[in-house]
Amino acid sequence: MRKWGWIFYRLFILLALNGLNSNELLAQTIFTDRPTQTTSSALLSKGHFQVETGAFLSEASDSFLGQNIQIQQWVFNSSLLRFGITNRFELRFVQDLSQNKMKMNNAFIDTNLQAQPTLIGAKFQLLKNHNFLPNFALITHLGGNLFTNERFAFQTTVLLAVNQAINNEWAWFSNVGVKMTNDWNSMAVVYTAMVTRVINSDLSAFFEYYASLNEVNFNHHALDFGLMYLINDFLQIDAYGGFGLTNATPDFLLGLGLSHKILKD
Repeated sequence: MRKWGWIFYRLFILLALNGLNSNELLAQTIFTDRPTQTTSSALLSKGHFQVETGAFLSEASDSFLGQNIQIQQWVFNSSLLRFGITNRFELRFVQDLSQNKMKMNNAFIDTNLQAQPTLIGAKFQLLKNHNFLPNFALITHLGGNLFTNERFAFQTTVLLAVNQAINNEWAWFSNVGVKMTNDWNSMAVVYTAMVTRVINSDLSAFFEYYASLNEVNFNHHALDFGLMYLINDFLQIDAYGGFGLTNATPDFLLGLGLSHKILKD
């Protein structure tokens, strides 16, 4: 499946590089943290509320006792709720609902639909529009088994988000931080690097590399890419795909989503 991933990637790059020229950087009134693995440093304004949700499918291949196994993960509801408390601070609530399927001997074995660990967090603006420096924000999440009995559900994440416009069409983004699970007994270093391009006033594209370095050597390295379309100033849809670069990552990933911003009265 990674071969098809490279094909889709090349088609995406062709679209992004040959898109319509934009005279100015997209003047959005909605900035989202989906569908990318990278979290932007942009915050919601005070009193604003935003819903970002979607679904995706990932598939990985493995072997066990000489038999090929396909493992699919269906995430039916990947939701992020954001609340602007002040112009420099927002609250966040994250909840995923997923189901795993394993194909062995040409038959699928389904698991029960289950909630992933519930995360509650915050984003803090550290630096914005200061001379020629990038924008910085700090993101924290803390979660546990509020809606699930999954083992090792407790986890926490701390990320530093950085981004800066390159010109009127291009911008770069990056995250670096740590993710701790299993009552802080397991830790991984996570980092991302992403570029975005404005194709026209409503359509933009992204290309992203992301990785997770774990203590048990199950390191994750992957690429994804996609499109975001602005229906109006407060509603955005997205479509994306990707593939893993190591055995510990899925062979492919496909997803769709939407984001809606609600202004205060």
